[in-house]
Amino acid sequence: MKKAMRAAIGLAVSTAMTFGMAPSAHAFTALSSNIFAPPARNTENANGDVSQVELEVFALVNQHRIAHGVAPLAMNESLNSGSKGWSYTMSRTGNFVHSSGENYGENIYWASNIRPASLIFESWKNSPGHNRNMLDTRYSQIGVGVVYDSSGQTWATTQFYF
Repeated sequence: MKKAMRAAIGLAVSTAMTFGMAPSAHAFTALSSNIFAPPARNTENANGDVSQVELEVFALVNQHRIAHGVAPLAMNESLNSGSKGWSYTMSRTGNFVHSSGENYGENIYWASNIRPASLIFESWKNSPGHNRNMLDTRYSQIGVGVVYDSSGQTWATTQFYF
């Protein structure tokens, strides 16, 4: 029952809700803040570099910006770390909510199964608030963090900074 409810919540949130600047008044919380989530599987390579999935999300966001006449974003290691950390936190707590950051834009994503970069990106592109963050001309930097937990769920975060 909890899995079905989380799946329904995740689908509704990822397709219907829009998120602006973090923290969002529209932040969505899972049924309980005490939900136990299995350990997350990090998407980093053995040498600690950003994973292929994260690089693909980064590339797709920049291709989207360029196609709309907006300058591409520079990858920021601090934002990568923050994004990865927040995805990991969501996966461990089972809470699908924005982080407490106040001076950056943030897109978050959750799906009940492992999703490739293209589906994560398309979900954000098809959501007005997420798309607005990706195309905001004020942003010049991005961080991307994707985590797959041991039950096969995808948790992703992008953070945008000036």
